[in-house]
Amino acid sequence: MSTRPDLQRLRLHYRKDEVLMFIGHLDLMRFMFRCFRRAGFPYAVAGAFSPKPCVTFCPTAPLGVLADAEVVDVELKEGVRLQPQDYAHWLGKLAEASAPRDFIYSFQELDAAVPLISRQAVNARYQLRLADAAPEGIRELLSADMPVTDKLGKSRDLALSLRSWELEGDTLTLVGGCSGDQHLNIMLLGGLLESRNCGHVLERRRLGLLDREGNAL
Repeated sequence: MSTRPDLQRLRLHYRKDEVLMFIGHLDLMRFMFRCFRRAGFPYAVAGAFSPKPCVTFCPTAPLGVLADAEVVDVELKEGVRLQPQDYAHWLGKLAEASAPRDFIYSFQELDAAVPLISRQAVNARYQLRLADAAPEGIRELLSADMPVTDKLGKSRDLALSLRSWELEGDTLTLVGGCSGDQHLNIMLLGGLLESRNCGHVLERRRLGLLDREGNAL
């Protein structure tokens, strides 16, 4: 992303519903850019021979996880500056372009000093909905080391990326890292819960992203 100070930057929030949760990040990007083009949304591009949209995505929710508040930062074309009263118009155009998916749902203008979302997002809030939850087993599991092996054969301890958790009935809410080595792999965690007979995972959902101070992004 170019982050030219003369270009207006917007932060867009979007959802991954029960259909979009099953497409990978590259396909999600293609879907979003196709929506932009259909709606005539004035996003900037960079590169003379291979133009690319000037966008920055947050660390994305993994495949198979619903997401309520994903984030992408977008630069607008030179000379274009939207006002808050314009947002409803463009949200409507994007809704038409992405139908029947309920996709992008908010715009927020960013000050030039605000870092890109890829630098701001440190943690994420997740929610697991369980069947036959075993509270004591869950507490025991989440209070100890959680060694796992990922699909690449790399060993890791999920406890190192888990910041906090809360169990209420059959709903487990967690805060964990969302990037790099601190990424909380919610798919591996769900599998670990099931293998320890702590409950059957019915739904995995990412509720939103958090900065270093715990503020929602």
